[in-house]
This record gives sequence, structure tokens and C-alpha cells, in this order.
Amino acid sequence: ANLTKPIETMVDKVDLIARGQYGLTLPPLKQVEFEELANSINQMSKSLKDSFTTILNDKMYREQIVNSLPIGIITINDELSELKINRAAADILQYNEDRISKFMNEQIHDENEQFWNIITLDSNFHHRKITYKTAKENKVLLVSQTGMHDHQCQIIGRMINFVDMTETEELEKRMYQSEKLAIVGEIAAGAAH
Repeated sequence: ANLTKPIETMVDKVDLIARGQYGLTLPPLKQVEFEELANSINQMSKSLKDSFTTILNDKMYREQIVNSLPIGIITINDELSELKINRAAADILQYNEDRISKFMNEQIHDENEQFWNIITLDSNFHHRKITYKTAKENKVLLVSQTGMHDHQCQIIGRMINFVDMTETEELEKRMYQSEKLAIVGEIAAGAAH
């Protein structure tokens, strides 16, 4: 019992560590023979916790960067059958990740059919101007799609990004109207002269 009880305790703790309870430590053992093993397990558990914390912080930082961008981003990982969107994509399209995933997998016949059809294409394209209608307004989106690569440069899916160009489009229309009015004014001034 003096030999098996500490081993059972160690095995139980190592199982908990293996299941994700990183940082869990073994209590001091009475047997000197197990002291070095217990110290190694405790050091391993601490290292796993530190590594996990670093990875988690790095993941959260990258997500914050992507969610801070004013560009809508949809990523589709074919290997994992996973679709992810950033905050801008949800704001621009007025849908959450589940709803967008549903639209991507169905044949859509609504006022935004052109948008959903183009982003379900497997081919790359850049800067296509598409009208997208929400409940509040009509938006003009500049949409691009490219392959998504893994760390070995193998294509594992695709990434769609889009920018809301509605304000820019309206400014261009106003500038065009102003130019037309200026030309009409010049013609009128010339005729009056």
C-alpha cells in the first residue's frame, strides 16, 4: 500500500493534467524515491500551463486584430468544415456566423442572391462591386476572394473579404453630378456671354 497508493495518486493527477488541468501539482510525497518524479511532473504541468496561456493569449490577440478591422472577413476551412466571420462581416451583412453558414450552403433566391452566389465560387477574384441589401439600406460592397493556406502553403480553404463602399459610391455620384452641373454652368455662361 505504501508503494501503490502514491503511484495511484500520481497517475490520477497526471490523468487530470492530460485532460487539460494544466498547472495542477502533486502534493509532497513521503517516499523519497518518488520525490524526483513528482517534481518532474509538477514542472511539466507548470510548463504546460505557461505554454497554454501563451497560446491562448496569442489567439485572443489575433482575434482582436481581425475583429478590429473595418473589413468584413469570412474564412472557410475545408479541412475542418468550419466557417468563421469577424465582427465587421456580421455588422455589414447583418447576420451571425450560423446564418451566414446556412446561406453559404443553400441556394438563395432573394435580393442578395448575387452576393451569396459569388462568395460560394471556388475561384479567386478581386474587387468585384456588388449591391447588398439590408433591412435599413442598400450597400455597395467591394468583394474579393482568395485561397487560404496552411503553414505548409497548401490550400485548405478560402477567405472572402469585403469593404462597405456605400459612402464612397455616394461621394462619387455627387462629384459626378457636381462636374455635370459645372459643365452646364460653363456652357450657360459661355452662351450668355
